[in-house]
Amino acid sequence: MKTIYTIALGFLLSLGFLSCNKEKPFEGESTEGTGRFLTSAINVEVKAEEAVTRTAGVPTPDEFTVAFCKKETLNEALYQYNYKEMPEVVTLPVGEYIVKAFYGNDNIVAAFDAPAYYGESEILKVENGKVIDVVNPIVCTLYNVRVAVYFDQALKEVMGEDVKVAVKVGESGALDFTSGTESDGFFKYDEDSSTLSAVFTGTVNGAYLTETKTYDKIKRGTYYKLTFKLHGVETGAEEPGSSSGSLKIDATVTFHDQSGNGGLNVDPDSEEYLEDDRYPGNGDTEDPGEQPGQPVDPDNKTLPWMESDDVDINTVTDISDWEEGKSLAVKILSPSLLTKFVCIIDSSTLTPKELESVNLKSELDLINDTDLFDNLGGLGFPVGEDITNPKTQDEDGNYIIVFDITKFVTMLNALGEGTHNFIFNLENEAGEKVCTLKLKS
Repeated sequence: MKTIYTIALGFLLSLGFLSCNKEKPFEGESTEGTGRFLTSAINVEVKAEEAVTRTAGVPTPDEFTVAFCKKETLNEALYQYNYKEMPEVVTLPVGEYIVKAFYGNDNIVAAFDAPAYYGESEILKVENGKVIDVVNPIVCTLYNVRVAVYFDQALKEVMGEDVKVAVKVGESGALDFTSGTESDGFFKYDEDSSTLSAVFTGTVNGAYLTETKTYDKIKRGTYYKLTFKLHGVETGAEEPGSSSGSLKIDATVTFHDQSGNGGLNVDPDSEEYLEDDRYPGNGDTEDPGEQPGQPVDPDNKTLPWMESDDVDINTVTDISDWEEGKSLAVKILSPSLLTKFVCIIDSSTLTPKELESVNLKSELDLINDTDLFDNLGGLGFPVGEDITNPKTQDEDGNYIIVFDITKFVTMLNALGEGTHNFIFNLENEAGEKVCTLKLKS
């Protein structure tokens, strides 16, 4: 792990759109078997819905990278440059090419203020001894999925500080939104998994609620605005932890796509509405009883949940002055055996590149990543049968899996100030649950 400490904090993520063999082409007069490309013909245009931007502004063309790719090897650039630093002429071997323009990192699974844009030219034919000086504009649009979460004012007035919405797009990556979140979230698009899930948890009018909403047919390059509101409100519960018996959280979605369809409200009666009957534990809540300091599943806690004896899991824990060796662990409890346990390390300083340098990943499948079991077990992470066949149960028969990051704390502090989320994607026979341990150094 010592190698991580020496990695420069300003190390940049390599762009995920393609790899590059060379940085500069040879210059000069065209030779046999080559043609020339006048870069003044390349015009990058950025198409974005200005009305939907929040903290992440729309990039300018000068911030884009331009890559020259052979048509048959589109994921590998022959040459690439910053748009504003291109040479006047690029000499290319005879053949068919596509010029790509991109901004951001499309390999980031989920992050705030991390837009990625992409566009490409038509097929361009480089002929022997000829010059290409006319190219249609390369129109770049949002390449990942953008999500914002808002809370209706009536809901804000009665919800507690512990309220959050865990948003997940596809099968991996989740972000937690709270009433104080001022940024939009950006998610990697996966054409094989087109579902957005939003899990609302927290105290509302004295009752702890859990609501899971889902939205199908997610599309690349689309901005989704989720607005949560109260439904069927009566007088609040007298004591924290009890339910009024009538509280429910609804959500509506407005979306803008790159085809110009802006501000479209989804009809609540349509199939594209955010549904709440996909997973157990949704709908009107029954009295879950007094459950201080932990999320409560209103359906007899059939879903997994997280507890900790070391930290308050409902707040961000400051580990900057954490004593070396002091325990920092969470417990995952489940009334039935877990079939999925994926941990996503979302850290502003412990980047995926740094994790790869020590044979780790930012997304860890603790049940199936068998090649990493030795490393993960040595760090205190549960793996394999520790999860699928745990030896410890509480007095109510719930299985207990301990996730210990005590050894990680020193490493995180050594990398300086930053925020660190350990996002647990869990699943048992009752359904899926997302839990997040939030730290700052």
